[in-house]
This record gives sequence, C-alpha cells and structure tokens, in this order.
Amino acid sequence: MLEKRVHANTLNYYSVPDGAEIYSAAPLDLMNGARLDVLARYVYARAKLSGIGVAWAQFCYGSMLNGQTNGFARAGEYDPGKSGLSDYIEQFDRLIESMRARGFAIDELVIPTCDGTIVDGAHRVASAVALGLESIQCVELAGARMVQNYQSLTRNGVPESVIESQVLELIRLKPKSRIALLFPCVGTRSSQAAVTKFQECFDVDYVQNTPVSMNALINLMHLSYGHHDDWWSDHHARSFAKNRYRAAGELSVVAFQEQGRDVRGFKDALRVDLGKDNDGLHTTDTHEETLLLAETLFNANGRHWLSFADLSGAKTPRFDRFLQRFGNVTTQAGAADRVAVDSGGVLAAYGLRDVSDLDYLEAGGEGSFDEGGDINWHNAKYDVVDGLDAEAIVSDPRNHFYFHGVKFAAFHVVQSLKEARNTEKDLKDFLAMKRAEKSTIGDDLWVYLRTTRLVIQRRIRQGFISLFHITTRLMKRRLPDAIYLHIRRLYRALFKKS
Repeated sequence: MLEKRVHANTLNYYSVPDGAEIYSAAPLDLMNGARLDVLARYVYARAKLSGIGVAWAQFCYGSMLNGQTNGFARAGEYDPGKSGLSDYIEQFDRLIESMRARGFAIDELVIPTCDGTIVDGAHRVASAVALGLESIQCVELAGARMVQNYQSLTRNGVPESVIESQVLELIRLKPKSRIALLFPCVGTRSSQAAVTKFQECFDVDYVQNTPVSMNALINLMHLSYGHHDDWWSDHHARSFAKNRYRAAGELSVVAFQEQGRDVRGFKDALRVDLGKDNDGLHTTDTHEETLLLAETLFNANGRHWLSFADLSGAKTPRFDRFLQRFGNVTTQAGAADRVAVDSGGVLAAYGLRDVSDLDYLEAGGEGSFDEGGDINWHNAKYDVVDGLDAEAIVSDPRNHFYFHGVKFAAFHVVQSLKEARNTEKDLKDFLAMKRAEKSTIGDDLWVYLRTTRLVIQRRIRQGFISLFHITTRLMKRRLPDAIYLHIRRLYRALFKKS
C-alpha cells in the first residue's frame, strides 16, 4: 500500500487519492519559490559535500529552522528526538552521506507532493539536487499545497540576507528564471497592480520594493542595457535613468518563472496598461541577463554598489583588462564561485581609481590563479582583520557583491582592511571610500532616509520575533503542559496567519 511509503505524520494532514501511483521526478523540478526553505537545505548539503562555505550554510539552515520551529521550542513536536540545531545537523549529515553512497533508496519512503510542491522529504530533495541525482520517487497526495515562500519566511523572522541568498540560488538552478523591473516613474499604485498581474500569470518567487536614487538607476541602466555595446554609452544610461526616475519613488523587482509562456506578449500588454511605453517596465530575456541583475539586486552589498558607484568618468584600463582575464580563467576552471576580487579592485569597481594589479581571495585553495604579477592571491592580508577570513568573505553574501558576474569583497570589508593595515596608501583609499559614500547621499536625501528607516524597521521586527521565540521556549519549560497547550491554541486562534 502506498500509505506505507509515506511518513505517518504526513497522513494526518494529507490523503492518498484512489488510483495514485508512484512517479519519478527530477529533484530540481521540485524546487520552487513556494518551498524556498528547501533551498537553505540545499545550500547546506552542497557546502557539506564541498567543504567550502559550511559556516554560512549552517547559518542559513539554522535561520530557516529557527523560524519554522519558533526558536526550536517546537522542534520535538515537528521532529521527535530533536531539540536544537545540532540535532538537525547531525541527522542531516548522516542522510547526505547515506545518499552519497546509495543514491535515493527506492525501497524507503517516497517524496509526497501536492500540486507539484513537496510536503515532506525536503532534506532528501535538497540532498538529491546537491548530489546531482537525476530522479527520485514521488507520490501526489490530496490536500492543501504547502507554502514556505519568501513571505512566510519573512513572517517567521528569517533574515533578509538569507531569504535573498535562497532566491538567488533558485535563480541559478532554474534556467527559466526571469526578472521584471517596474521603475519609479510608474508610481506605487500602478506598480502594485502590475505585481498582482505577474502573480496571476506566473509563478512569482520574490518581490522586492526598494528606494532608488538617480545614481542607482544610472548604474542599473548600465547593467540592464549595457550589453548593447554597438550603441550604448553613459549618455544613454543617464537619459534612460532620467525617464524612469521619480522623486521619492521605489523600484519594484519581480523574480518569476517563464514556464514557456509568452512573456513578451504579456510585457507589451502591461506596458500599454502602465502608459509609460518602454520606460515603465523591463523584463530579462535570458537566464544570463537574469542572473546578472539578481546578483546585484538581491544582495545588500550589490545595492550599495548601485547607490554609490560612479563609473561615468572612470578610466580603469588596467582593471578592465585584469578583470576580464581573471573572470575568464576562473570561469573556465569552474572556480568562479570560490574566489573574490578585493582591495584596489573594489575601489576600481566603484570608479574611485585604477589598479596596478588585481588582488583576489580564494576559499578552499591557495593561490590557484596567482600569476605573481598582475593577479595576486591575497588571503594572508586579512590576518589583521578580526572576524574575517577569505572563506567568510567569499562564501557569505553579507561580505561580498557581484560586479559584471565576478564576485568582489564588500565595500565595508575592504574599508575594514584599509583601516586595520593603516599604511599611507590604505589611509588614502579609506578616505576616498568615505567621501564616495557621503557624496551621493546629498543627491537624494529621501532615499538615504527611507533606506535607513527600512533597516531599522527590519531590525525591530527581527527583535520582536526573537523575543517571541524566547518567550515561547520559556513558557514551554516553566508552565504545565495543559496550560502551555491552551495558550498556544488561543494564540493560533487569535493571531496566527494562514
């Protein structure tokens, strides 16, 4: 009977329909924005297998579990025998090793799905994707679709840095991922209506609303349209940005799945509704273009680069030449994701100065691409910076950003290095970086204040959620079970969102 191939607890909420059969599915096909939490498991499994970025992967995995279990207060309820992150990691590690040795065991539990989304077995699906398995066994159940999307994770207190990194991982895995940009000139109401239309017609993985300055829009125009090398120029970037700008306006970014639908026809019709011709809406046409935008927009350091980089008058011929060579070599070696340009290269990416050479960091390697002249391995330089090393910079998106598809150490990371070393050259660079941040704040004070307010709001919300988790754990330990369960039922009835 199929019921014996499904976890007993799952059958408390779902049923096996008459005529249901086991079917094979590519594990990657079961990855989607409705179960964004599975991506955190995938990131951990991949890091465990490679040995690179394990600390960041544990943070992602732990943040997701912390939100789903009310700070692990309900870990035992969901997963008997588990009381904290270490229990989950220990069992997950065993599963990864088992699947590496045996593959997906066809004689064990299958993956239950509902409306194409998994309802149990997230760790096995994530491990299967990380291991590159071609197929796993599933069964379609009857019941409500399980949703752990970006909105659910946000309500659960998962940090924005984790959510954005999972969205980016999903985009990397899904070649049909696309991005739509609704520019400030559209206006808030029209933008919200357009987002709703996207949600009605496509599987939307993420929606981001962010204040943008004119400088940020200029840089975004270069990213979005700069591949038209035959006619594109800084003049075009400024003209495009001016047409799309609106004071005190926000940029809405929609990450969605193309799914073989007529995106161009949808875009043309929506542009008519918005009444801004091409100025109101842009959608990516290729996976490469989608990834280029996602790497910048779905990362706080990338958005910092948009806001503060000034490439209009930048003359960086050596940097441009070294970067192209470095990008080609690391990509061909399959190592692009475990290296990051740092030091003077970061200043060049912001348009502050050219470089005499290109320094880089490497996770899981020692100078694999060091040429001893133009391109140099820089890991040891960070010994002077407390709490930072090459792996933390390369693997943790809170410490890096992307510039034209190449990973760079974050602006604040290089500032810390310059301040810690404090040579004459470092001091000059440090002051130039400080001036760069101040120079564009005056260009759009509203953006600066709005962004600061959003950061404060997120920190306050995160604090309240953490306090709720602590209170829940305390009540569970101190109160009799009957009273605790009564309070929990009352809370769910009054406040819990579906």
